[in-house]
Amino acid sequence: MAIKTLNELDQLRDSYFGRPKPRHGLRLLFWFIHDFIKFHLNQMVAKGDPYSGIFGFHRFYNRPDDGTPLLPPPRFQYYEVGNLKELNASQFPDYVREEYTGRLDNSNSDRIIVDMSGRNVNRLYVTHHSDLSNFSRSGTYCISQGLVNIIKRMDLEEFLSEMGQPRRSSALKSNSRGPPKQPSGLQTGTGSRPTANQSAVSQPDNRKHSKDSVVLELGVTDSQKQTDDCCCCKCMGFIFGVALIIGAVALTIKFLSW
Repeated sequence: MAIKTLNELDQLRDSYFGRPKPRHGLRLLFWFIHDFIKFHLNQMVAKGDPYSGIFGFHRFYNRPDDGTPLLPPPRFQYYEVGNLKELNASQFPDYVREEYTGRLDNSNSDRIIVDMSGRNVNRLYVTHHSDLSNFSRSGTYCISQGLVNIIKRMDLEEFLSEMGQPRRSSALKSNSRGPPKQPSGLQTGTGSRPTANQSAVSQPDNRKHSKDSVVLELGVTDSQKQTDDCCCCKCMGFIFGVALIIGAVALTIKFLSW
């Protein structure tokens, strides 16, 4: 059976690869195109070495249980990736693993198979398990380099939306943009400004205090003035009395001397 090649986004969407949730194949394909390969002289080149086992890469021997090869003979070697149970699958970004349940369901059914010679990626296939040990022949597709280029120009949200599988609900999307805004007029922090009513309540009436202070100061001044005037009168009376006494004594002495 010939493997169909997918050249456009609508062909990938119509293939239903990676759908419905919780299948992870679309996220896996996006990761592979954006993070694991680059282009050099129009050739897809791996950034890492699948032979080392990174991301759970391992050899794919193309020998299904029925004895009929799933894929045409490779130019060099096939490698498979996408098993989220592999030890090094923890190296995947969170968005690849976010739907994984850890149970025997289709959240871990999708795979990528690449024909590689050295670091060169000669052909790229996507597929999914039909049972625990075999891949679906009708669900296996070759991804063209043209489609790889199209996906490479998209971000994850755009790609998943185009495939009919939005990543998050609208509520979660709004939360992912950052913390919710404070309601209008209720700003927090030291730089917030009080409203007109808050200013009238919270700010002291400096004019009233100023007036009270002036009255108090005037009261103290008047009292001090009255006290000073009283003391001055008493002193003058005392001096006048002493002068009278001295005058009387002088007249008496003069009278006696006669």
